[in-house]
Amino acid sequence: MDNDFARKAVAIMSEPPFSGLAPSRLCDRCLGLDFWKPGFRIADFVGELEERSRRCDLCNMLWQTCRKFKGDKRSTVVFERSQSNLLVNGLDYPPALSIFHSRGKNVSGIPPRYLVTASGLAYKKDPAGLHTPFPIQLGLPKLPECTSDSFLSIVKCWVEDCDNNHRECRNQAQGGLPTRLIDVATGDASAVHLCETKPGEKGRYVALSHPWGDSKIHPPFRTLRSNYDKLLNEGIPFDDLPQTFQDAVKTTRGLGIRYLWIDSICIIQGPDGDFNSQAPLMEDVFSSAYCVIAASRAKGQCDGFLKPRNQRDVVTMQRQGEVPFYICPVIDDFATDVLDGHLNTRAWVLQERALAKRTIFFTETQTYWECGIGVRCETFTKMKK
Repeated sequence: MDNDFARKAVAIMSEPPFSGLAPSRLCDRCLGLDFWKPGFRIADFVGELEERSRRCDLCNMLWQTCRKFKGDKRSTVVFERSQSNLLVNGLDYPPALSIFHSRGKNVSGIPPRYLVTASGLAYKKDPAGLHTPFPIQLGLPKLPECTSDSFLSIVKCWVEDCDNNHRECRNQAQGGLPTRLIDVATGDASAVHLCETKPGEKGRYVALSHPWGDSKIHPPFRTLRSNYDKLLNEGIPFDDLPQTFQDAVKTTRGLGIRYLWIDSICIIQGPDGDFNSQAPLMEDVFSSAYCVIAASRAKGQCDGFLKPRNQRDVVTMQRQGEVPFYICPVIDDFATDVLDGHLNTRAWVLQERALAKRTIFFTETQTYWECGIGVRCETFTKMKK
């Protein structure tokens, strides 16, 4: 459970993505379900779920979940609630479905006013809230667009929360700067500038971890001796940058950081470049970075990482007089999305992730934050370390 952080993030989001989601189609059985009942469980024959799936969105979601377990139509499947998750057939991990609360101010445990009845706790209706006998997770059933202000609010909250509360992974306020950096905050959004730093100069910068990709598909954008003076003196038109670099510039600007480090631009490439002298310094580059951006979903420089993600299915549940809550497939899978992802096949990445104090991973499914405390998900859940 990570509702303290979730409330802060939702409070500053310009338009929470769960706004405007309509109630789902439900069969009579699902309309009468009480998810907050102690020991809540649903037992069904898989074949019956499949039949009801044609007219009930929740039954359809449960049936789609059953298909992953390859049970035949005559088998029985049991869904049990464990706090904010639904487990399948008693499997503790991974959970199959998530249950999310819809509004930060209404996430609470037992409300202050309740009645004890013969059947247990009975809660008074509150049109402004959702009363449950235990806290449930405030989450995002629909993720915001990566280019939206709402998305950037989440990323900023991750950084600020780590800055303010994580003493063990707090970066130095002014770390040493690499030999060269890209100045992204020149006052001209249509261009960036390569710049040289002075020995001993300190400041904040973001470092990009990315795959170069197949040069036949992704012609590399790089600094050479032949174009070094031009990049240094005339700058780089933003539109000339490949998409992955453009997205890194947008993210760095959004974080309010002036400088960005990208290996292919900040190290002079080619046989007459200075890679041999700069490569030993990369340990300092990633360990001193204020934050690292990992383009985990990109295959090369031209792919970018701020593209739309496939949205998961959502079942909207709403009892009379209460705010909605949502049931969604679990998509929090750091191991598959990041550790086993394409970017981690690149040799340098092991060093980059190990040295970075904080990293934002942009994957096809969602965005993750990793620091010394653990991993946060864009859905607002927090993964155990």
